Amino acid sequence: MSDSRAPVLVIGFNRPDLLSASLEELSETGRNVYIAIDGPRNISDQEAVNKSRIIAKNFAANNYETQNTFLLFREKNLGCKVSVRSAIDWIFENETQAIILEDDIAFGQEFLATMDSWLNLFRERKDIFHLNGYNPLPRNSEPDESYLSRYTHVWGWATWKDRWTHYDRELKKWDAGGFRTLPGLLGQGLSDEFFDYWGMQIALCQNGLDTWDIQWLYSQWHYGGFSITPGARLTGNRGFDARATHTQFSGNPNRERLPSFHNYKFLNPIDPFLNLQLNEIHDAIEHGIYGKRSYINSLSWKFVRLVARLVLRILHIPFITSFYNYFRTLIFHISKPFSRSIPYFTRLVLIMKKVCQYIYWRIIRSFIVLLWKFSSKVFKYIYWRIVRKALNLN
Repeated sequence: MSDSRAPVLVIGFNRPDLLSASLEELSETGRNVYIAIDGPRNISDQEAVNKSRIIAKNFAANNYETQNTFLLFREKNLGCKVSVRSAIDWIFENETQAIILEDDIAFGQEFLATMDSWLNLFRERKDIFHLNGYNPLPRNSEPDESYLSRYTHVWGWATWKDRWTHYDRELKKWDAGGFRTLPGLLGQGLSDEFFDYWGMQIALCQNGLDTWDIQWLYSQWHYGGFSITPGARLTGNRGFDARATHTQFSGNPNRERLPSFHNYKFLNPIDPFLNLQLNEIHDAIEHGIYGKRSYINSLSWKFVRLVARLVLRILHIPFITSFYNYFRTLIFHISKPFSRSIPYFTRLVLIMKKVCQYIYWRIIRSFIVLLWKFSSKVFKYIYWRIVRKALNLN
């Protein structure tokens, strides 16, 4: 077997159809393949887990002449957090570098070749922790070259054993007060929203959230590391269904888009740099507000905005008309007996009318507009942060 071909870890559970598709792509590739399958949670999982085990055994039997296959079957269910990170620990007991795949990841030979190349090219770049196969950017934002990112996307990725040793699995190094000064985040002009969002995610992990990848992301930031990301996605997720632990719904058609062939153009990046503009789009996607940006630029949003302006106009026109007419009538009746006897009173009436107009346009109307904007923000916040979250649309 060629040393240039990195070993691959495939993590499975109760989706034998997806596991079979992943292993088929790895068949006869001449690389070590490690297959870890978690135990069933209950009796209803048993049949699917057994099928996954049979598929793994058949793969090992069918490919023994061209590649080595190692199997790890858990008798008890460890859960997402423990099963995944312990499987990664397992492969690094025997290997110095690895490509990591979960059973729902769509990938091809271009992804495998790119990871092989990057693992070799950046082995001595200790500031590079993680090699992304997935890129969350929409198609119209994809660049032609690879770049550095502050995000560790785990839908098909690779790393080295010495980087994995920095994995802070229980977040023991977490210091909320020092979050803004982490070496991997300094000098990037990050917003308060960024720190609020990820501070909350890390707090959830400390309180028992069944996930492992946020700890890995934090470890990269803590040690001043970055991830290399291809300009376009080389992997995708095909597991958006009821069997998934965290991705039962995509929430966005862009997330469901599977990789296409890119003629191996990301194979040998010369000197990837931290692209802050692209990282800002990553931020928006991670925070669940990229859909908001797209919506605000859409025809539907422009239509809603037009209707809102018409409603505002309909509301304030009767108000100003009645207010102005009442004031003018009142001034007229008061001034009528004196207008002939007091020559300057007519001018005073005109001045009072001007004062009335000024009060409306500078105070009353401004108040109405501010009230409308405030109400709009409240409804937007309820929709984007509460309703969409409850519906798993973000």
